[in-house]
Amino acid sequence: MEMDVEKYKVMRISKPSSPVQITIDQKQLRNVEYVKYFGCLITSDARCAHEIKPRISMTRATFKKEKKKNKKMMMMMMMIIIIIMKKKKKTSF
Repeated sequence: MEMDVEKYKVMRISKPSSPVQITIDQKQLRNVEYVKYFGCLITSDARCAHEIKPRISMTRATFKKEKKKNKKMMMMMMMIIIIIMKKKKKTSF
């Protein structure tokens, strides 16, 4: 079985990050500081701050967008209620 060593990377997860020496067919695998795995950022120092900050900002942006939508919806509902009330006043005379 043949392996394309250029495609493979290695990372050691530990507090004092140190490189790993793995050699296949006289080619050393490349050491990396982080890996994206199923959409999550895994770092060699085992911290998740890099992952949490973007998620918080995405959540904040979503809440702001929903707040604007809700505000527009409330305004539309108030306008509809005012129109209905005006129609009722006209028909009551």
